[in-house]
Amino acid sequence: MADIATLTKALKKNFENREHAFTMEQFEPFIAMVENKEFEEKWTTLESKWK
Repeated sequence: MADIATLTKALKKNFENREHAFTMEQFEPFIAMVENKEFEEKWTTLESKWK
């Protein structure tokens, strides 16, 4: 799974292209979700179904 810095950079770049600036506070719920082990396991399962 990608690390937080990579995900944050990708999201910031994506939304810069849409002329919208996010604050770190707006990213905190997303970061918490990504750091959650239970979520990671569910995501891995879902991702394997896509392949």
